[in-house]
Amino acid sequence: MGGIILVIIVVFVSVMIRKVATVALQLTGLDRPTSSFQALSALTGTGFTTREAELVISHPMRRKIISTLMIIGNAGMVVVIAGLVSSFLNVTSLWAVVRFIILIIALYFIFKLATHGRIGRALSKKIEEKLRERFKI
Repeated sequence: MGGIILVIIVVFVSVMIRKVATVALQLTGLDRPTSSFQALSALTGTGFTTREAELVISHPMRRKIISTLMIIGNAGMVVVIAGLVSSFLNVTSLWAVVRFIILIIALYFIFKLATHGRIGRALSKKIEEKLRERFKI
């Protein structure tokens, strides 16, 4: 069960990191859809488009944000795989099915939270305030 909890925590933290990175990229001058896509691309290690990638690498702060996301994304993926493997080594037991159901329900709620419009806007405003305060922007 510990592996499932670890996976849920890592996925939730990854969603929050993506949100913070999206806002940070917006503060460097990128629009919201581009910032969101580039943050997701860097975190998962996929999906860079040439023109948008050039926008990212042409700015030193954006490069730093994207580089950090790439490292965090790779570390997160290793933790998720290890957590899943340790949780489902014995897939013949009833507990494996229960753990799987718990994982699916938790991931569903994280997805709903991440895609909720009002919560997302409020969280983005709070993150922006904190980033501006922290980095004197």
